Amino acid sequence: MVHADLSEYNILYYQKKPIIIDVSQAVLISHPYAPAFLYRDILNINRYFRDLRVDVIPDEELYEQITGTVPSPKVISMEY
Repeated sequence: MVHADLSEYNILYYQKKPIIIDVSQAVLISHPYAPAFLYRDILNINRYFRDLRVDVIPDEELYEQITGTVPSPKVISMEY
């Protein structure tokens, strides 16, 4: 599944583990917008940690590590 609205506000930290909440809008990876939602989730989380001056894996590289594919221009621009 892809969260589809992941941000720092949807991650709780409990007993040294992240807990993802607010998954009511999550979609199956077979959903036609899942790749774009995943990429947006990556952008949101990376932006948050980058703002805290934490080194992050570059957006496109992280997407590729998760999916095994390079994000297409369509995914990056979120044009669906």
